[in-house]
Amino acid sequence: TTPTTTPTEATTTTSSTSVATTVSSYKPQNPDCGTQRIGLHQHRQRIVGGFTADECEYPWLVFLIISQHVCAATIIDKRHIMTAAHCVKNRGLNTPLQPEVVIVRAGSSHIPDTSIHYVSNITTHPQHDPVHKATAPNSTPNLQEVEIPIVDQLLCQQRYGTDKVNELTFCAGDYYNGGKDSCQGDSGASLVCKINNRYYFYGIVSNGIDCALALYPGIYTKVSNPQI
Repeated sequence: TTPTTTPTEATTTTSSTSVATTVSSYKPQNPDCGTQRIGLHQHRQRIVGGFTADECEYPWLVFLIISQHVCAATIIDKRHIMTAAHCVKNRGLNTPLQPEVVIVRAGSSHIPDTSIHYVSNITTHPQHDPVHKATAPNSTPNLQEVEIPIVDQLLCQQRYGTDKVNELTFCAGDYYNGGKDSCQGDSGASLVCKINNRYYFYGIVSNGIDCALALYPGIYTKVSNPQI
């Protein structure tokens, strides 16, 4: 997966990688942050058009275990991770979960090999959209990834409406053919763009209609927007 163009206002087709269990391109201070620890690999074990990531290929990604459900999150500094708000909110309520019910698994793309970390505080965005891809019991213990293009913003607004696709969100996926997408259980995972052999955090898996349907690409939170 090697995106080669700089992400813009989602008006051109740009190859990106949605990494799922997951600031105008967030540029890390640590020179090693955003770089792969190992090389790319051949496609295998495709799931919604994707394949299993090599172990430790994306070291900035972590798993969130909430009861029997799994979300994903992205490390943004030594003390903070970012995920979709609905992953850490009480169902039917506008309040965050108690930190002690969320377990962070980090350090590997294979859940059994990860180390366990605990959460001290949860902060959610006051304007988050409660509509989301449902969390689901994890179907595989391995991190999955898929390469998808960013969809023209106006085209996606025509499909979903401006209440869903606006300055805070964008769409990504094979618009006309479908077959590649994030899906249930991938909430909170990151969409990253590769520029000069470094990955930049560009979006968070948010919601959509079913999974990998033609004409219904996935919707992502745009982390470059100052409101995020």
